Amino acid sequence: MLVLALAMLAAPARAEPPVSATAAPGATLEQVLAIARRLSPDLAARALDTEAAQARVAIAGSLADPTLRITSDEIDRTSGPRQNKMLFTVEQEFPLWGKLDLRRDQANADVARSRADTRVTEAELIEKVKVGFAQYYQADQAIRTTEDLHRVVHDMARVARDRYAQGRSAQQEVYKAEVEITRLSTEIVRLEAKRRSAAARLNALLARPIDAPLARPVKLRAMPSGAALAPDTLMQRARAGNPSLAGRDAQIAVAAAGKQLADKNWYPDVMLKAGAIDRTGNGPNGYLAEIGLRVPLQWGLHEAQQREAAVRSAPRRRAGKHSNCRSKASSANSWPTSPAAARPAI
Repeated sequence: MLVLALAMLAAPARAEPPVSATAAPGATLEQVLAIARRLSPDLAARALDTEAAQARVAIAGSLADPTLRITSDEIDRTSGPRQNKMLFTVEQEFPLWGKLDLRRDQANADVARSRADTRVTEAELIEKVKVGFAQYYQADQAIRTTEDLHRVVHDMARVARDRYAQGRSAQQEVYKAEVEITRLSTEIVRLEAKRRSAAARLNALLARPIDAPLARPVKLRAMPSGAALAPDTLMQRARAGNPSLAGRDAQIAVAAAGKQLADKNWYPDVMLKAGAIDRTGNGPNGYLAEIGLRVPLQWGLHEAQQREAAVRSAPRRRAGKHSNCRSKASSANSWPTSPAAARPAI
């Protein structure tokens, strides 16, 4: 009887129906990932953060608004009636010593940090969706296999009852078959609860109601080749494509530009002023020009800015080194557990 059950389970697998474009999602991992990327509120929020950071680049690279002044004054006279003159001036402050470029570099680094954060969020979402889909697939396949085995054992029990009725077998075989049918029925109920739980988690990741229908999963992604799982290859991918490391590098660049900017704030900025003089018919019109300097006399303010920039910069660099080491350790720890690495050489 056991040989008969194994033979029936080893029969060719049922052909999977083609995935319809209008069917409920869940048949393939690619379909689920596409929906997760499109509907994820976290990715949408990260995209808005990146857009805001890009707008700050233009802000950082722009000069402040000029100041327009209209002044009514008196013409200097030693005697006689009062005579008015009008002054129309425009003032503009110009940051010197590369301060404007440093602000722009700091804003560009912040854009890179925001994009890296978006990639981190996307990678975390993809990981959760892959795990959720694998759990959903595993539960569904376990149910299919158990249902096939349940049908086989049910047929075996019927054969055992017929043989017992004919006096060709013992009653104990009938009892064993009935016990196995009950055990498999209980296992199917447990697996169905497990599949519903996995489907609810997957729906939550897809921003859908947890009880929304899902298609039966068709297949998993194929395992990477052994060459793709080699330690050197994994380390290269970790260094080149790890968004956490890219985000940490961007944070270091932001802090470094902030420190340089704090050092440059000790140097004065220049204020240029130009205007026209209208003596309202009491003399020839004229022009004026002025130049002024923003003198950094607030020593405590600038020293505090330097200390703040230095404190922000140092931990970023140490954290960047720690993240690099942690990425190497993670790749090294995951390699021996991969099937290709665990497979002995022949």
